Amino acid sequence: MSRKIVVCGYPIKGKPALASILYEEEKPVEIALTGNKDENLLGSIFVGKVEKVDPGLSAAFVQIGKDRTGYLALSGVQLSGRKQAVKAGDELLVQVEKEAIKQKLPRLTTNLSLAGRYLVFTSEHKGINYSRKLSAGQKAELKATLETVEPDSCPYGVIIRTNAVEAEKAELQSEWRELEAEMTRILTTGKSRTCYSCLYTGQKEWIRMLRQCAFRGLDRIVTDSPEVFADIRSYMEAHAEAMTEVPSRARRKEMETSLDFTLGNGAPVRLDLYADPMISLYKLYNMTTLMDTLLGRQVHLPSGGFLVIEQTEAFAAIDVNTGRADSGKSREKLALRINREAAAEAARQIRLRQLSGTILIDFINMSDPAEEKALGEYLQAKLSGDPLGARVIDFTALHICEVTRTKQVRSLREQVDAILATES
Repeated sequence: MSRKIVVCGYPIKGKPALASILYEEEKPVEIALTGNKDENLLGSIFVGKVEKVDPGLSAAFVQIGKDRTGYLALSGVQLSGRKQAVKAGDELLVQVEKEAIKQKLPRLTTNLSLAGRYLVFTSEHKGINYSRKLSAGQKAELKATLETVEPDSCPYGVIIRTNAVEAEKAELQSEWRELEAEMTRILTTGKSRTCYSCLYTGQKEWIRMLRQCAFRGLDRIVTDSPEVFADIRSYMEAHAEAMTEVPSRARRKEMETSLDFTLGNGAPVRLDLYADPMISLYKLYNMTTLMDTLLGRQVHLPSGGFLVIEQTEAFAAIDVNTGRADSGKSREKLALRINREAAAEAARQIRLRQLSGTILIDFINMSDPAEEKALGEYLQAKLSGDPLGARVIDFTALHICEVTRTKQVRSLREQVDAILATES
C-alpha cells in the first residue's frame, strides 16, 4: 500500500491552521487540524494537583495548569508507595489520554505510556503483553527475539505492537532502551518538579501519523512549513537511515528542501519542502473541496445513492439513501450494492471526520438475515485499519447497525470550532 503525508497551511475563515493529511493509494484517509497556538495536550504528562475528589463519581478533578483541569477516574488508580486514598491537595503524575470532547474535561490517567514504532512502555502493569492482532506464531517468534533484547528485570510494562514483526533485533533493542530511559527520566524528575510542570509533550499530528504508519508503504512526505520540515527531518534522522553518499555542492543546496531516506527494509522515502509561489500546497491538494465535503451532511456514492451524516451530543448517525440509483434492478440487488458502497464510504468518513463513541448506521433494509450479517462483516473489515479501533457491535431489532469507536480525539468539526474560537 502506497502512503503519503501532506502537512500544509490551511486558512479557516481567515484563521491560520495546519492540516496534516494521511493518504493511502492517493486517497485521504485521515486528517487533523491544529491552530498556530494549539498545544499538544493529548499524550502530555504533567505534575497535577488534585482540586477535589467526588466519591459519588469515584473520580478526582486534577489541575494540570492555570485554568486547566482534567478528569481522573479513581477506579484502578495505582499510586506507588501510597496506601491512603487520593485527597484534595495531592500532587500526581498524570497523562492526558483523551482530549476534551464536547463539554467534557480532558481525561487523565496515572498509568503513563510512551509509544514507539514497535513498543509501548507503561508505568504500571509490569510485564510483557502482545497485540491481539498478532498470531500465536508471531508471538512465539517475537518472544524468542525479545529474550535477547529484554533486560533481566524491566520495571515497566511493555506492549509489543503489531508491526514489531517487521522490526530487526537492533531496532527493537534501540527502541527498548530509548523508551525505558525516557520513562525513567519522567518518573525520576517528576518527584522534584513544581506543580503543573509538563514533563513530556504529546507528539505533533504529523509525527503521530509517521509513528502510526511506522513507515510501512510510506514513500513521500511533503510540507510547506519550514518548521514542520525541520521537525520531520529530525524525526526521520533518528528513526530512519539517511542516504550515505557524500553529497555534491549542488546536492547539498537541494537537501535544504528535499531529502531522501532509506528505511530499515531498504524502501526509500522522500521529504520535500514545498515552495512553489504560483499555487499553494493546500490548493494543489484540493483541500477546500475536501473540507467542504467533510463538514457537509451529504456524501455521494458511485451508484447514485448517498449518505446523510449527522452529529448529535449523544451519538453520530449515518443514513443510507438510494438517491438516483438505478431502479431497474431488483430491490434486493440494489439494496445490497448500495449498502456495500455505503459501508466502505461510512468507514472512510468515520475516520476522516473523527467520529467517536456510538455511531448508528441506517442501511437500506434487506430481507435476508444472512446478507445483513455479511454486510456487518464487510463493514468491520473496512473499519479494521482504523487506529482507534472502530468495531461493529450488532444490528438492532430495527436493523440499525451499531458501531463504536474510541473517544480519544476531537471530531473534525470540533477541531474547526476550536480554531475559530481562538483569538487572532
